[in-house]
Amino acid sequence: MKTINVVAAIIQEGNRILATQRGHGDYKDGWEFPGGKIEGGETPEEALRREIREELELEIEVGTNLCTVDYDYPAFHLNMQCFWATIKTGTPVLKEHEAAKWLTRTELKSVAWLPADVQVVERILSPMEYHKLVRDRIPDIIRASGKTCMTEILADQEYLRMLDAKLDEELAEYHKDQNIEELADLLEVIRAAAVARGYTLEELERVRAEKAVKRGGFEKRILLKEVYED
Repeated sequence: MKTINVVAAIIQEGNRILATQRGHGDYKDGWEFPGGKIEGGETPEEALRREIREELELEIEVGTNLCTVDYDYPAFHLNMQCFWATIKTGTPVLKEHEAAKWLTRTELKSVAWLPADVQVVERILSPMEYHKLVRDRIPDIIRASGKTCMTEILADQEYLRMLDAKLDEELAEYHKDQNIEELADLLEVIRAAAVARGYTLEELERVRAEKAVKRGGFEKRILLKEVYED
């Protein structure tokens, strides 16, 4: 059985997701997330931008990968990489589809999805587990987007433990991206950890400044290589 590698876009606008109805082929009238085949030399993201431009005359911003679906249709095996996306420019123009709908999450099961796309819907509707410390306004931001989230207020010792884990997480992000945003995130976690351990930010700055006077900073780029006993 041959394998067909495709990409699909879960295009969000506020709390709605774009669904399209196939206008031709064996699965005509079935509902799907728009996308298409990956051509030779394309990354999945490049293929998705091209397909959405050709099918819907939209320029999209491709986000994170939601899931990859493997499904056996009677004549072929489908490998479908599915990405979140948002519209940068344009309004959907149906070049290959016969209909399109913007659906909220509660409306996603109101249309007859193609079998492989049913798995994507199930993934969208399944809760995403994080179990990590987040900034104070993140729950409000999530709810404002039309989603529901569950949170917990941590006790003191668990809060300190999760702050340590958050510091490791942000340090790893900085090593990966090395930009000012990640440095700012590191600084925010350090500030929170200092306060949680009973220090004021003024105390933290005083200790930093004293150590800088006594031992210097890191501006001179000195690499210590070896030390010998006299």
